[in-house]
Amino acid sequence: MNLGYEVCIHKNGRWEVYSFFDADQESDAIYQAQDISNNYQSVCVLWPSEMRIVFFHSKNKADKKPSYMDVRSDLKFASKMEPKTSKVIRTKPKPQPKPDLKKEANTNEDPHFTNEDKKNAVYRALATALIGLIISAMVPAFLSGLDNALQALLFFICFAGTMLFSGIVYQASEESFRLKNQQQDFEHDASWKLLGLSDDVLEKLKKEKSAEVKEALNNTMPAVSKEIDDSPIIQRKKERLAKEKLEATKNKSDKSVTNNTGNTDASNPSTNKTNQDDHQMSARIQESIKVRPKSFTNPAHNQNTDTSLPPELDDLSSENTEVDNELAKASFNEVLNEMYEAIKLTSYNEETMELKENHDIAATLYLAGGASFMVKNLNLSTKLLQETIPLILTRLNVNPKKTENFIRQLGHYIRTPRHAIMFDKGVTDAKLRSENPAAYYTYEETLNKWVKLNQEEDVNSFFAAVLFTDIENFTEQTQNHGEEWMIDVLHAHNDITRQILSAFSGHEIKHTGDGILATFSNIHKALHAAITIQRGIEIFCKSMPNRKFKVRIGINAGDIVPIDHDIFGAPVNLAARIMNKVKGGEVAISENVYGITKDSDFTYTDKGEMQMKGLEPQHIYTLNWQQDT
Repeated sequence: MNLGYEVCIHKNGRWEVYSFFDADQESDAIYQAQDISNNYQSVCVLWPSEMRIVFFHSKNKADKKPSYMDVRSDLKFASKMEPKTSKVIRTKPKPQPKPDLKKEANTNEDPHFTNEDKKNAVYRALATALIGLIISAMVPAFLSGLDNALQALLFFICFAGTMLFSGIVYQASEESFRLKNQQQDFEHDASWKLLGLSDDVLEKLKKEKSAEVKEALNNTMPAVSKEIDDSPIIQRKKERLAKEKLEATKNKSDKSVTNNTGNTDASNPSTNKTNQDDHQMSARIQESIKVRPKSFTNPAHNQNTDTSLPPELDDLSSENTEVDNELAKASFNEVLNEMYEAIKLTSYNEETMELKENHDIAATLYLAGGASFMVKNLNLSTKLLQETIPLILTRLNVNPKKTENFIRQLGHYIRTPRHAIMFDKGVTDAKLRSENPAAYYTYEETLNKWVKLNQEEDVNSFFAAVLFTDIENFTEQTQNHGEEWMIDVLHAHNDITRQILSAFSGHEIKHTGDGILATFSNIHKALHAAITIQRGIEIFCKSMPNRKFKVRIGINAGDIVPIDHDIFGAPVNLAARIMNKVKGGEVAISENVYGITKDSDFTYTDKGEMQMKGLEPQHIYTLNWQQDT
């Protein structure tokens, strides 16, 4: 019996398997079922290992939830499926003539009952009818003693029975072919899950990347890197870092001159060095305090600048290793430990030995604010922020994995005012602690305000730009070109997209099989990333004419909810819907994103209002990425 999850749809009066998910992907199965629930009368998610339905939705609210066996009775083929836990070995299929897809689409609308199946069913029915007619003609001859009327009646009964049985044979043949094809489709979907739709398998397939594709990607990446370097966002970031480096060098030289001229204790070199280090640290902290991150407001009012976030949060995956100062690190740890004590005193429950409910989010934001202030002003690596906060919170029994995932999305959260107050409080306390080691922290007052705000709004939601990519006609092209084409195209799409996401501070949420779902804390970065992705794929296709493909991109923005390393909410659904309304090579933009960025340097084409499945009609725009620079 299958150990994963089966998303089933009610179609043509019976339940059919729509897709298959592994045993650890319950949330993915439920999310997909919710997403397609408006397309079918009823949708459910089966869990065969416990013989129950974990999710059910029907358009008709009066419909009762079916039993597991009711659905399973329509899925006879599914009960025979075994989980594919071992490595799948694929042999190269023999070349076959390409099917005429257009002709088949025009003459046959049911993919589970093809024209060939229909011919075979008709042949079976005709053979049954012919045998019945022969028997009907022979029966009166064996009963020659009956009068003509009875012989005619007997012949008529035999003939009618033959026609009825012939029709039954046709219906049984149709059902048999349909179930067989459904089973093959189900096995095909499960194989695709293992070959193309699983992140683990995608990692394994990287080893199988052909030399030709490796060379094409190596030729593509320099051009993509140049596109990234030429983008306005990266240029501004480089200018800012260069300016900060110049100021730091100037301050360091000035302090060095001051310390050398002010040295009065030449008899004790070790004492002089310690005093100089302490003086330099104090001077650096005092001067850097003047530059404090701005308070965070509603992102809708400030989306056209990159200065609303501290520089060290622009890209938490980057590492600044310009300064490796042990004294600065000691000061960093000292401040965060003091903040940890304030959190423990206020939020830690000694009886349960853990933080109060949802206070781990507040604690992470508070520590992140203090850490970001210290990282910026002491010129430390952002890697220190990422590593230290999870370790500190493990003392309060907070799962480090949860903290690490939260920190990766920190730029999203602090765009939301109710989360920004805790982050800003951490910045303020770190500043006070740097000025006066005896400063008293008022963590509890801000925490109470944070709790009150979250009673009015969803505690987990945050503002983000959502970006979907999707390879156009991926399944159809794979059937035409074969699995080698599929593997090479996936490699190209994934390598190019992931490099660009990293460069523009995007956060990959998941791989969708033939695309990627990602989020950005800044809408302009999402748009620049979309432009660079399209240009990168265009460059790759020029170097690999036999591996050409096009990608559709959809971008929306709004408050989303993270659950189990995935994201949910109306902005996510709309981003996927508008993406499906455009062709390969186009970038679809929602009306919300257009309203925020219409006065910027980006240009758009109005596609008009379009109907969306399960949503209100939406106005869609496409980004003119071939014209934008």
